[in-house]
Order: sequence, then C-alpha cells, then structure tokens
Amino acid sequence: MLGYTHVRRSTVVYSVVEVGDQIVSEMSVPKPLVKYLTRAFRNAANANLYLVHDRLIGIQTNEAAPNYHSYSRLTALLFVLLSVAMIPLLGLGLLLLGPSIRQLKYAQAGATLAQQGGLRAN
Repeated sequence: MLGYTHVRRSTVVYSVVEVGDQIVSEMSVPKPLVKYLTRAFRNAANANLYLVHDRLIGIQTNEAAPNYHSYSRLTALLFVLLSVAMIPLLGLGLLLLGPSIRQLKYAQAGATLAQQGGLRAN
C-alpha cells in the first residue's frame, strides 16, 4: 500500500508505505527512487527498503542489485563545517547542525550501497 503523498522540491513524502512485510509511516522518498518504489509495490514479494531515519536511500527487488539515490558527501561535509562556523553568529549554526549531519548520514548510506554494487538512480 502506498498512502497519501506530499510532493516537495526534491522528495515525495508518503503517509504510509507497505511493501511486503515492511510498513513505514511518513517516509520521505527522493524523486529518482519513486519509480523503483512503485515497481516494488507491484512486485512486493522480494523487496528490501534501505532507510536512514525516515528517508529511503535505496531499494532492492528480486535479488537484483539495489537502486540507490546518492548525495554528495563533499556538499554535506561543507554544510556541516559551515554550520559549525556559524555557531558564534547568534547560534544560527546550531539550527543548521542537525539537518547537515543528517544529510551527511544520507550521503554515507548511499556510498555504502554503491560499494555493495548498487545502481545509482537518476
């Protein structure tokens, strides 16, 4: 089951996703992975979802190589450094530090799937 959607600039947020035995609520899916998610929804027998927090990073169906969405590790790292540098400026860096670390985790998870032989979704 794919629940209601909320389309954002770079992601689609599903209210609930049920693929095979996996049920996830409020899951954020990068737009390049939406077509793979709908394909896995139709053939839900052998689908594995790779999640970091509530974000879909990759999906694997029918024992094929996983399809993943990659994030730039360099951009994420620069965002973390910029957040730390902005902490003395009225504490604005503290507001940006959480999202920047989360983005770095997404980039690391995508790199891990790439090392395992995954296919990058465009």
